[in-house]
Amino acid sequence: MKWYLSLVSLCSFLTVIVLVFITTAYLIKENEVYAKENEEVALGSDDINFPYRKLYTSSIPMQNFDDDYEYQISNPPKERITFEHKELFKAAINRAASKYNLKIKDFDHGSYRLLKNGIEYNLHFHNYRNRVSIFQPLSSSFHMKEIIFSQQKVVNIILPLKGKLSSLSLFLDNLVKKILPIDENISLTIVHFNEGNADKVQSLLKQKLSTVPKFEWKFIPTNETVFSRGKGLSLGVKYGVKSPSDLVFGCDVDVLFLPEFLSRCRSNTIFEHQVYFPVLFSFFNPKLVYSLYDKTVPDILDQLHVSRDNGFWRYYGFGMFCMHKKEFEAAGGIPEIYSWGEEDLIFFEQFRKFPSIKVIRSLDTSLFHIFHSKNCSNVRDKLYPSCLSSKASSEGTQIQLGLLLFKLHEGIDVEGILNKSCTVYGQACPTCLRPFDSVHSEELCTGFRVFHSFPKVNLKVLLFLLVSTSCWSTVLLCHYNSVPMDHASKSDEHQEPGRLQST
Repeated sequence: MKWYLSLVSLCSFLTVIVLVFITTAYLIKENEVYAKENEEVALGSDDINFPYRKLYTSSIPMQNFDDDYEYQISNPPKERITFEHKELFKAAINRAASKYNLKIKDFDHGSYRLLKNGIEYNLHFHNYRNRVSIFQPLSSSFHMKEIIFSQQKVVNIILPLKGKLSSLSLFLDNLVKKILPIDENISLTIVHFNEGNADKVQSLLKQKLSTVPKFEWKFIPTNETVFSRGKGLSLGVKYGVKSPSDLVFGCDVDVLFLPEFLSRCRSNTIFEHQVYFPVLFSFFNPKLVYSLYDKTVPDILDQLHVSRDNGFWRYYGFGMFCMHKKEFEAAGGIPEIYSWGEEDLIFFEQFRKFPSIKVIRSLDTSLFHIFHSKNCSNVRDKLYPSCLSSKASSEGTQIQLGLLLFKLHEGIDVEGILNKSCTVYGQACPTCLRPFDSVHSEELCTGFRVFHSFPKVNLKVLLFLLVSTSCWSTVLLCHYNSVPMDHASKSDEHQEPGRLQST
């Protein structure tokens, strides 16, 4: 019997070894195919697949555009072409028309995508009878200039205010707990519009700022009863900021920020040359979105991070700015509009008239707009639809609002529904363990992430682990099979003939 077990064990071991080599060869082959598919093969303009035969970005779709609109995957799916994109498209269309004797008026539509070394275009003319493929390579030269900024420069925060004592309390808590312990080079000027509660506001300021006696702040009361953010900021800059070279941060009471923002405020502004209009991250309605993940709403100061689940970039908002007093006054200040909207856009557009001043417009991951209900009842007629749209977009994502609609109209229980499953690489992932986190969804599902990156695993290490595991498995299998048989044979020697032994 032992020779039989030894033969079986040997065959098992050889089978495992063969399987290991077959698997390794397969992985090596797959890795070569993977590398070959990702190899960029540049082609001449006479090749039908110009500019590349096989491109690593072949799965990335091209975005479309026509004379007036750009169609994109991200929301909104259709929007007017920006000035910068229009110039890029116009240059490509003109180049194609001049080279192939086409008329610009016969342009139908185009598509483009940004590659790591250039922009690829497909341009259609003459009712789609002519298509011109263009590859515009990026320049390999770099023009660089280093600028050293002092992070000791004082940032003067200007805050127009009417009512909203609870929001002011939260703003001051964030200032005292998260900002001042790290960056003391700031000052605060509050321009208060009369609502009969000036004493309460000053009392709250003294109470909250009592723990930071060296912090410089000013309270500027006005006799105005109707709120105008533009007028409040203009008064704050005029009476709260001394020198034309002093740095100003125009803020709102519903906006919170982290210390990193102050550093960006300083490094993105240059006196008489550069101003900063950050794009802030606006939170959704926390009572709606957190319940869908079966989560309790955390403290607001603990929500200050960017996630696709809890907010969106307020791209069309221009109300936050960093600049020096001189640039603010050169633009004529912010218009005094006594209702919702427009004053920030008008102010932003003023800087396009100054050729010597560069506007830095960038997403800022340390600047947040806190969710609050929006009242559109006092908004002018032409801005009323925009106000309602802004109010609706601030509630939640399309999926979150759709689930809420199911709950209201169909009675479906959606509490915690988004915490039960997620999809990564087109496959179902068992659970999303960390909703509202800033990491990507693929990082939530470890197994799927490892599987996805499997071709990149070191094949030598993988082979060593497989062989080692196979050898030990074979040894243990032999030992497991041999011990019971030896024990049984010895027991049979002592068993009486014709009598069964109990087990």
